[in-house]
Amino acid sequence: MLMKLDSPTMFKELYPLAPAYVQNILIHGISDLQYFEAGECVVCFQEKDWLKLQENPKWTELALVIVPEQAIIPEGVGTCVVLPLARPRLAFAKIMDFFVHAVEPSIHPTAIIHPSAVIGDGAMIGPYVVIHENCVIEQGAIIDAHCTLYPKTHMGANARLYAHVSIGSPGFGFERVGPSWKNLPHCSGVKIGQRSVIGSFTAVAAGILHPTTIGDDVIIDNHVQIAHHVSIGSGTAIAGCVGIAGSAKVGRNCMIGGSAMITGHITIADGVVITGMTMVTKSLKTPGMYSSGLPVDTHASWKKTVAAFHRMTQKYLAERMNHSETEL
Repeated sequence: MLMKLDSPTMFKELYPLAPAYVQNILIHGISDLQYFEAGECVVCFQEKDWLKLQENPKWTELALVIVPEQAIIPEGVGTCVVLPLARPRLAFAKIMDFFVHAVEPSIHPTAIIHPSAVIGDGAMIGPYVVIHENCVIEQGAIIDAHCTLYPKTHMGANARLYAHVSIGSPGFGFERVGPSWKNLPHCSGVKIGQRSVIGSFTAVAAGILHPTTIGDDVIIDNHVQIAHHVSIGSGTAIAGCVGIAGSAKVGRNCMIGGSAMITGHITIADGVVITGMTMVTKSLKTPGMYSSGLPVDTHASWKKTVAAFHRMTQKYLAERMNHSETEL
């Protein structure tokens, strides 16, 4: 049992969207494929999860199993009820909301907030948060411990920053002067849209002449670097350790895999999917999935692959040269 209920609870209390025939089933808890007990509910995200669950002869002792709508349901399931749904993972997310306690609006006494900052109704400011001048925190926003919001940060309603996030610090903009560097002042802040979520230890740099912008309903994982003047469209998801260089524009509803790197001053169209570890060096103007790099292999096999790739490249260049000479 992973999420235990204090007492058996009707399923409709956990999942108000439940069909009528399962609303009154009593659930003792929510568990997974491995640790379930009798009377609990298990959610199978994929058909392979459903098949794996059926390998355990005790699965029929469960009160309820949620499966993908295309799953085949065997006969003789005992007292267990099997509920096919189009999106089991979404149903699981809604069920788990039952176990999440709402954050109470408050401002922790250790928070340091500039008098010019505007804090909306229902906002929660955690311990040791620092909010600089001319920041706006809209209603219902949540800022966890040790976050720093530099001047001119605008945080939309119901957005959330997890611990140790830095918003609006000066970007990495410098001009060489002899043996040293002259920094470019970053004075235009950051604008974060409504309901966007930014994970721990992520840094978003301020813009120089206009704000760095993050749209509505954007989700950003931990340890992400977003440089000055970057624009991220609404509904986009960015996994951990991604780096986005200055003035890059990421479209709406994109998905960027972990440790992908995006160079500056390029544009990524709406609906683009970039797989993990991909290096993006040019604009992606068409929706679709993009990848680069090599998957893990033994070192010996990897060296052979790289050598073969190098030989292919040299052969291609030689053929192009010969073709050009022939045309001349």
